[in-house]
Amino acid sequence: MSNHVNGMEDRSVHRMVIDKSTPASDKDSPVDYSILRMPFLRRITTDLQEAWPVLQSALEEYDISCALDMDRYFITFTTTRTKDPYAILKSRYLLRLLSAAVPALQAVKVLNGIPCHLIYTGYHIGGLCKKFGIKMEL
Repeated sequence: MSNHVNGMEDRSVHRMVIDKSTPASDKDSPVDYSILRMPFLRRITTDLQEAWPVLQSALEEYDISCALDMDRYFITFTTTRTKDPYAILKSRYLLRLLSAAVPALQAVKVLNGIPCHLIYTGYHIGGLCKKFGIKMEL
């Protein structure tokens, strides 16, 4: 490796120190650090609190930590250098399911590779009725 930048010698190259004791120094992982955060509905707070130990233990297998913010109604997943790059995608699907009020014990199955699809119906943004112009009869 050359320590020349634009024809000039860069003296800071020789002074760089890399801390190899942190878990973020794992060379096999393609992802350094990721944070996934999503709001959830207030009406499912008790369900989430009851299922929270199950969620934590399921995510610990993939080196993903989770936090439940009851004041702001947010779920946060954090990971550093996980061995399975698909674990981040699976945890994103898990977050989407939890925020859509899917029961936590059913949503955890996504981590084991079971596919999931959320189909929004109704008149909100992305809903099938709004997308296809279906009128509501009174």
